[in-house]
Amino acid sequence: QLQPAAPAPAPAPVVQPKPAPALVQPPPIQARPAPVAEPELVQVKPPEEKPKTFAALPAPTPPEPDDPKIPKDQVRRLAFLFASGQRPAFSAFEKFLKTVALKVSKKPLQIRSQATLEVPEGASAAAVLETVKASGAVGAVALFSTLPEAQVREIEEAFAKEDFFFRIVPPDQAQKRTYSMDMTFEIMLLRAG
Repeated sequence: QLQPAAPAPAPAPVVQPKPAPALVQPPPIQARPAPVAEPELVQVKPPEEKPKTFAALPAPTPPEPDDPKIPKDQVRRLAFLFASGQRPAFSAFEKFLKTVALKVSKKPLQIRSQATLEVPEGASAAAVLETVKASGAVGAVALFSTLPEAQVREIEEAFAKEDFFFRIVPPDQAQKRTYSMDMTFEIMLLRAG
């Protein structure tokens, strides 16, 4: 006896595979810059300073002789400085200043030239100061219009450090009475003798 055939099994449900999750693309990897090597520190030696050479100062002229008839309280001893090539202009100024000083007050002020010094380009500020101080002057007046500005500044600073009276005469003021009178009033305040 045959038995009726068993019904065919029902087909297995077809399971659709789940789609694979979409791959999330990571941001592109950026290449890192190669590390920069630290620059090698090289010690640079400063250039060797050569000793500064200065132009030699000529010897100053000797001081004017004292007049025994003039009281010492009316005398001021100054050094007169001028740049190379300015002797004529400076001689005219020196004479003019001395003339104005004689007439500016009741008692005439006698300005004595303790030293007249030609200052060449490149002269040491310290040497100029020491020469003036060694002369016995209590102040200095200068006409430096042809010297380099840096040298003039160095000389001014050297005198200022020592608190030593020092005035530079502007060339356009050298023959002006008011300028010479103002300077004379300053000179009056210096030590007499």
